[in-house]
Amino acid sequence: MVIPSLNASAQAALAAANPAGGDVVRLAAGEHFGPLQVGINVEIEGAGAAATTVVGGLVVGGNDILVRVDGVTLAGGLNGLAALGRSRVIVQNSVVRDSFSDGVLTADESDVTLFNTAVTGNGSLVSGNPIGAGISANGRSRVTTSIVRVSGNVNGGLAARGEATLALGALTEVSGNGSPAVLAALQ
Repeated sequence: MVIPSLNASAQAALAAANPAGGDVVRLAAGEHFGPLQVGINVEIEGAGAAATTVVGGLVVGGNDILVRVDGVTLAGGLNGLAALGRSRVIVQNSVVRDSFSDGVLTADESDVTLFNTAVTGNGSLVSGNPIGAGISANGRSRVTTSIVRVSGNVNGGLAARGEATLALGALTEVSGNGSPAVLAALQ
C-alpha cells in the first residue's frame, strides 16, 4: 500500500492495512500529521529520515503485534514514539526528535529495537523543571539499541524504571543530554 502524496492520510492507510500483517505503508516525502495510532502488524517506510516526517509521532499499542519503521523522522507530539502493551517495534534509519516529553517511551511489556537511529532534542522545561528523557523504559518493557545516538535531550538521555531493561549495543552514543545523563532503577 502506498501513500502517493501528502494529500492522502497516513492514518487512513494504516487503518486500511491488513491486520494480519504483510502490508507496507509507504509515506511520501514531506510532512504527515499524527500522532499516528497503530495497533496491527505493519511496516511503515518513509523516503528517508531527511525527507519524510511524521509530525506528532507514533503510538503503537496492542498485544503480540510487530511494527517496523524505516526511513522516517518522528517529530513533536507528546512522545516521538510510544510503545504500549505487548507490542514489538523496530525503528531503523530514522530520527526521533523534538517531542514534548520522551523521545522513545516504552511501557507495559513492549519491546523496542532502535538501529541506526538518532534520538535528539526531546523533552521540555515546565515551570523551570525538566521533563522527558531521550529514551524512557518503564514497567517490564525492553529497549535495545545498536548504532544509536542519544543526544541533546532535556532531562537525561536514558531512563529505566520498574523492571524495564535498556540493552545498549554496539556504537550506541549517549552524550550532551540534561542531567542526570542516565536514570536507572527508579521505582
